[in-house]
Amino acid sequence: MAPIRLAVLLCDTPAPPVLKEDGDYHKIFDVWLRGVSPSVDFTLDAFDVVNKMEYPPEDAKYDGILLTGSGQSNYLPKTSTLRSDIFPQPLLHSKTSSGLIGW
Repeated sequence: MAPIRLAVLLCDTPAPPVLKEDGDYHKIFDVWLRGVSPSVDFTLDAFDVVNKMEYPPEDAKYDGILLTGSGQSNYLPKTSTLRSDIFPQPLLHSKTSSGLIGW
């Protein structure tokens, strides 16, 4: 069976004490998911949607997309972490066969 393909959209950076202790959200999610089900084979691709404006490529397909939490408010100008003009709903649905999980 092919590994489960997951993408994690990094919507923020952990607080400095968490970053120092546990690493960034890519590492945190990887460790957490492997701990929950160590026998499941998966890949976890990370995209920094805030600092680097990285998003999954147009042709990428994932079994699920995870979104990290964010300390920013989507109600203030220029703080939207998941920009709908770059990553619209239809594109989001076409990239995943299972779903979207916010954390």
